[in-house]
Amino acid sequence: MAQRIWLFLFLLTLAIQAWAVTLQDSLTIWSVVTGSTLVLAILVWSWYRDYRNQRDLARLVDDLEAQNQLFHQVLHSSPIGILIQDRERHVLHQNEALSRILGLSPQAIREHDTPLRELIEDETVREEFYRHYRDMLQQPRYLHEWEMAIRTPMGRRRWISVSGQTLLRQNEVTGILWIVRDVTAEHKARAKLERLTRTDPLTGLLNRRAFMESWDHLTRMAHRYHQPLAMALIDLDHFKQINDRWGHHAGDHVLKWFTEQMRRTFRKSDVIARLGGEEFVVLMPHTSRRNACQALEQLRERLQKAPIGLDDLPGDFAIDFSAGVTEWRRGEPFEFTYHRADMLLYQAKAAGRGRCVTDQRPHRLFEETEDAGRTTA
Repeated sequence: MAQRIWLFLFLLTLAIQAWAVTLQDSLTIWSVVTGSTLVLAILVWSWYRDYRNQRDLARLVDDLEAQNQLFHQVLHSSPIGILIQDRERHVLHQNEALSRILGLSPQAIREHDTPLRELIEDETVREEFYRHYRDMLQQPRYLHEWEMAIRTPMGRRRWISVSGQTLLRQNEVTGILWIVRDVTAEHKARAKLERLTRTDPLTGLLNRRAFMESWDHLTRMAHRYHQPLAMALIDLDHFKQINDRWGHHAGDHVLKWFTEQMRRTFRKSDVIARLGGEEFVVLMPHTSRRNACQALEQLRERLQKAPIGLDDLPGDFAIDFSAGVTEWRRGEPFEFTYHRADMLLYQAKAAGRGRCVTDQRPHRLFEETEDAGRTTA
């Protein structure tokens, strides 16, 4: 529009100039020429300005298109799931990695305002995540690498790490950027490493380190609720002869078989650990020494009935054990209780093996529980 106005003025100036020439007035001619020259200069400058603005605008559009293409390229080539939502929870952008991780189609993701929430396995985690989600829509927040288990629509269990960042414009929340990583392999590796550091590699029972953690917990519970806590120290009889006669592979098989029989005999609340070699320890909460010996006799009966399942051993081969049983005495450290059980185990072996020996005097705090039966966990 501005160009048309300036063009009209320029043509009008030329018309006036032609009219002035007919007048043969030098002053008028000079004025018209000067004015038309000025208008022409202004017109040229206006055209150049418009040309430069259009050129800059074209460059800006090209840059925006290039950035948009780069954004979509990064978005869809990233192995990390990305989800961008506005403040009304509408999905603005998502990538293929997110669909793969969540096991949802792009359309299914767009149809849910909180696609992550519906997949979270644990109900408590699900509600806590939703609470953080609502808070992030109200004020700037950052959610840092929250690991959680999800269940995909196909029933597959995955571990994911979720990070969230509120998006701001002039200090106002406009949406949320979600970063979702599949950490299933990392979680399994950590769990395996944790299991290796806490369990005996041969039998899968707790090792000494993990057993001591359970000891601390169970003694605190026994102290708080005034409940008995029995300890049984178990040693397989003549185990060395098995290794010497039939080899270590037979000994390893017997240890794993004996472990399986203990797991079938003792409760889930009982703590079983292998201290080394053929020596095992069992902690039995809410159990007196007498009832602990009864549980060990049940184990002995199971050993007599269960086949060992190793062809190298003769059919009439039997496994037996000796045990020392005591109760934890309020306030005493592990070494005292263990030493007492070890001395009782020594007495069992000296008396001919294949028996359970307990101290004759229970701790007076638990005398009234002596005749109480063991409850099933």
